[in-house]
Amino acid sequence: EKDQPKTKQPTTNDAFGLTKVHEFHLEFTAKEWATLQTVRGGMPFGGQKKQPEKPGAEPLEYHKGAGTEFPWAHAEFTAKGKTFKNVGVRYKGNFTYAASSSLLKRPMQIDLDHYDDGERFHGLRKLSLGNGITDQARTRESLSFAVFRVAGVPSPRTAFANVTLTVAGKFDKEYVGLYTLIEHVGNPFLKEHFKSAKGLLMKPEGVRGLEYLGEDWGPYETRYRPKTEVSMGQKKRF
Repeated sequence: EKDQPKTKQPTTNDAFGLTKVHEFHLEFTAKEWATLQTVRGGMPFGGQKKQPEKPGAEPLEYHKGAGTEFPWAHAEFTAKGKTFKNVGVRYKGNFTYAASSSLLKRPMQIDLDHYDDGERFHGLRKLSLGNGITDQARTRESLSFAVFRVAGVPSPRTAFANVTLTVAGKFDKEYVGLYTLIEHVGNPFLKEHFKSAKGLLMKPEGVRGLEYLGEDWGPYETRYRPKTEVSMGQKKRF
């Protein structure tokens, strides 16, 4: 028998484009939706106050941001007719979250293999969704990143996504809004642009210029927030 032609797998290139609009649907149980809301800490201009976990409750998994801790919750994610049954979802952001913390449309991170390994959407493992709270036209991020890329600066690709939401007993395919899908800066991004992911990746918060903070690594770590393990040589070099 002749070999059957293999189905072409979508690539990351298929996920992005300045005019591409995806249709995403998220579904939570009532319990997992409640978990998603237990954000701790927050910015002083509208963020949520720290919420202690209830005595005897199952400890939650939190992602620590700059002053805010976002809990991971289980959800179903559907896109292009395929449903991923057990993905991780959390809110994200600093000002963008604080400014929208009382709204349904908040910035989100979807991690497809946070609980089940190997899940991908167009080759992507993480889907970062910006809610555009400071940009009602939804153009600043996508066009700014595009300008940087044309200028030769490694920058995330973007697309858009209409997001709907179902929560048992609360929402039924509720339209949340149009989000900006932003390429996650992680190992695949580093390998694509720098041919290696072995360097030091950091995500600075509140940094204005390269201020000298002394010979101790601690103050740098707090401000520059390494996303990878840092060797002694890298600390000294930085």
